[in-house]
Amino acid sequence: MKKIFFFGFLIFFLTFSMCAEKFTEAGFHISFSPVYSFELGQLDEFVFSKDSMENEYKLSELNWDLQNHYLGISADFGWKWISIGTNASLGFSGNSGNMLDSDWQDNSNHSIKTNFSISDNSIKSSGSFEIRLKGILPVTPESKADIFAIKVIPSVTYHYSYHSFSANNAEGWYGDSGHTGKTSVPYDSESAKHFEKGTLCGIDYLREQNKVFIGAGVDFNFIKRFELFLNFDISVYSLINSLDTHYNNLNKTTGKMFLDKMQESFKTMRFSASLNYNFYKDFYICADYLFTHQELAQGISYSKYSLTETSYKLDETVTSGSVGSTHRFSIYVKIALGNQYFLY
Repeated sequence: MKKIFFFGFLIFFLTFSMCAEKFTEAGFHISFSPVYSFELGQLDEFVFSKDSMENEYKLSELNWDLQNHYLGISADFGWKWISIGTNASLGFSGNSGNMLDSDWQDNSNHSIKTNFSISDNSIKSSGSFEIRLKGILPVTPESKADIFAIKVIPSVTYHYSYHSFSANNAEGWYGDSGHTGKTSVPYDSESAKHFEKGTLCGIDYLREQNKVFIGAGVDFNFIKRFELFLNFDISVYSLINSLDTHYNNLNKTTGKMFLDKMQESFKTMRFSASLNYNFYKDFYICADYLFTHQELAQGISYSKYSLTETSYKLDETVTSGSVGSTHRFSIYVKIALGNQYFLY
């Protein structure tokens, strides 16, 4: 299998190289990159309810640490002042910090956090896919391009991502009335019941995100060797689905599941910075930074109280919510042909 892959890649590269000159003379540009990335941040999940006066309060909050490595591939194709770029990546499974679980279970005082636990968090699987349509608007005259050039890049992007977590080996403090045998107390009270590490049941979590962004960037090119690209995106529409499974035993054979569906507009923003160096002919070494922040998006929640049930029921007593902030760092080597038009 490895030999087939190697010879297939060799044939593709040789064919690509032979056609490159005619391809770029016609104004086309293309690039290809294998990419390594590291992502860190936090994804938060909420459950909200309402009191007798219809005032909304927070009933539950889960905070999932995100620490993950990815391998991916990116490619861009375009003609003159238009470009279509795409990238895809898959993450590795492994440790991912902690998961914090908080609950407000005092019916008479919703400001008291009664329950709190800390679990070891791990990534089971993760990945992302993105496709972007870009325009390229030169600002500096062509006569100055050998020394310094600026281009403005408007764009429209579709982005999909998913993260699957598993939290286990938890330690907790429960001050709700069901565990104290009397009135509810704060989780850090001496009256709260303590559960030693490893005695609480685990929780699994999956979040899928579909987002559409509009954005604008500025590209700075210095002596055709160095390129700095700064970009800002904001979401015009997002669909976020999450599924969390609360198990009833340590073996994770029984439990209950909650399915949340949320939508938002103009609540997710992204800032990215790319620095690229042309070290040999059509080869570039590149480093990227991407910051993504999503404000609170709320939606509806469904539940089923057995893993064997086939359908979920709408829970009209609560609403769901999600927040997230991530930092992603990437390094890669790129092959780019026809780079007088191409921007990253």
